[in-house]
Amino acid sequence: MEAIMVYAVVSDIHCDYITLELLLKKLSKDGINKIFCLGDIAGYGINLTRTIQILEEYHVLSIKGNHDAYLIGEDPSIHSRSLNESIRKSRLSATSCDVKYLQSLPESRVVSMNDYTVSMFHGDFESHERYLNQDDSIEYVKQYRDEGEFISDVYLFGHTHIPYVRKYGDFIVANPGSISYPRE
Repeated sequence: MEAIMVYAVVSDIHCDYITLELLLKKLSKDGINKIFCLGDIAGYGINLTRTIQILEEYHVLSIKGNHDAYLIGEDPSIHSRSLNESIRKSRLSATSCDVKYLQSLPESRVVSMNDYTVSMFHGDFESHERYLNQDDSIEYVKQYRDEGEFISDVYLFGHTHIPYVRKYGDFIVANPGSISYPRE
């Protein structure tokens, strides 16, 4: 009998290393084989180094989110006082190793899991800053699939901090929400 592989997906950690570590310990204990992170490792909190150490300790496969990109120098398309302050704090607390780690992350990933192809993005197919909410997700993905682009069985998105799972025909669109900063 073939072994069943079990996967978990997290997103929008924003330096909450305490919640991250508790969650990854539980997932590991529950027999999860692989964990994916859909970005926004940085932002809001200031303990990025410990957050990255935990991700590496658990061999989490990550992509870059908008806050990760801001920390390493990308300019946000929308400015606000709170966002600018968050970026400033993140940059002050980040080590050169933290920056190198975030620079190494891809904008997206496509992986094969069991017999499925899974595509991972932080925002949408084209930008880690765009929000893809659950009401628009199926039509958005369907439009690209109809044009022969981004063909996968499962599409994973982060950024909104709102969890959802939607199935349409032969594909699934999901967002795990945020482990620390949920929104409704």
